[in-house]
Amino acid sequence: MKKRVKLINVLISIFGVMGIISVFITDKLFLNIPVLIEGFPNFNSDYILRSILLFIFLCLMFIGLVKNKKNDFSIFDENLNVIIKLGVFTIHILSILFLFLFIFDPYHFDALSREDYPIEWCSAIFLFGSSFIFLFLFFRTPSTRNISNITKLGFLLLSFLFFTIAMEEVSWFQRILKIETPEFLKTNEQNEINFHNLYSDISENVYYFGSFVFLIVFPFLNFLFPKCLFSKHLKPIIPKPFVAIIVAVGYSYNFDMWNSIITQITFFSCLIILSYFAYFSKCRIERILVLFSLLLLIVQQLIFLNYPNNYVRLWEITEYKEFFITVGFFAYSLNTLRTLDLIKISKIINYLNLHFNPF
Repeated sequence: MKKRVKLINVLISIFGVMGIISVFITDKLFLNIPVLIEGFPNFNSDYILRSILLFIFLCLMFIGLVKNKKNDFSIFDENLNVIIKLGVFTIHILSILFLFLFIFDPYHFDALSREDYPIEWCSAIFLFGSSFIFLFLFFRTPSTRNISNITKLGFLLLSFLFFTIAMEEVSWFQRILKIETPEFLKTNEQNEINFHNLYSDISENVYYFGSFVFLIVFPFLNFLFPKCLFSKHLKPIIPKPFVAIIVAVGYSYNFDMWNSIITQITFFSCLIILSYFAYFSKCRIERILVLFSLLLLIVQQLIFLNYPNNYVRLWEITEYKEFFITVGFFAYSLNTLRTLDLIKISKIINYLNLHFNPF
């Protein structure tokens, strides 16, 4: 009986995956929609039907994975309960403030996201901070903590990756140091010292989708298959579920890239994954926070898509998406540092949990 149920679940997931592939094929052969399409969102009947089918196929794929899972899941680490809840709540409030700014003051919504303005520099600072934390972990994590050399190599690679992305974000400090752009880089969109703008469509989608997989899908898969999916070398590197809750907010910041199938896959998947987190959580407060995240994602995406005249630049909203991704990376880095307990912060955490718990 159990084997039959597992087989049915596998078949449901396969059907969902095949459906998603069929949408890709339909885009290419019949609708002539490029994978990396940009521009104003299209709401004609073909595009709406495409979105509905994509959502249904994603639901089927996830249903096959999560069927028969028990409701005994905890999103937040009990030892860090208050801090995480406050962090998630703060990110939600910040996102609501950005939303109000977009609706009532589009000029400053755009201005905040321009070069050398707060959104870009905060994104870079969070990435530099994440890079420093993982470099610290690489050099200071002793082998006696059951952290293998492969895991430490992962720390080093993450540090290098975060540092590179941060430097790309600030164009390798070109504007501060007043360095002239080399000839071979003058063909990029911003005429600056960065490589991602040579192929901005590809690099943006790789970054957004890769961050989605690492920060949202991996924690979800680790929740579904905690004992068999990731090896002992990778377990310390996998983000915790609360990171997915933080980052998911940013995946509703879509406008010019909405028609892309990759954008819709990430957005709809965030909705489905958050729904499952809320359903399987054993804590009422956790469920409320996740359901609020879910509602915020839906409301924000509807507003961002239906106010085209509020955009000074069509792509300005992607800067905010990148900001929330970097917040997620920084939260993930801090939590990894806290988990390994190289810096003794347990007393501070215990004090906050005991004396400052509004939840």
